[in-house]
Amino acid sequence: MVADETYTFGREVYSRKNLRVLTSVDYAAMSDEDKAKEQFPRPDHDHALSWIRAEQKGRVFYMSHGHNEKVYANPVLLQHLLAGIQYTIGDLKADDSPSSK
Repeated sequence: MVADETYTFGREVYSRKNLRVLTSVDYAAMSDEDKAKEQFPRPDHDHALSWIRAEQKGRVFYMSHGHNEKVYANPVLLQHLLAGIQYTIGDLKADDSPSSK
């Protein structure tokens, strides 16, 4: 579990049909107070926090973790960030085929 400021995005921003989700919000674990703060609630409650995808001849890694500076002291998240960087530069092979829920 990561304690961090988290942004959720509306459906048009991403779709599992177009990218590989790596981490996402556990909507069932969110407090009612936090759920009420959502500006763009998704009917499916599927909020990706990090994902990868192939883009033409390149690769894209996105991670929204990191608003709380303590995140950068978390070895698991640092490894996740390093793996994302390695994926984008081609040093780490990963299944970037679109995932479905």
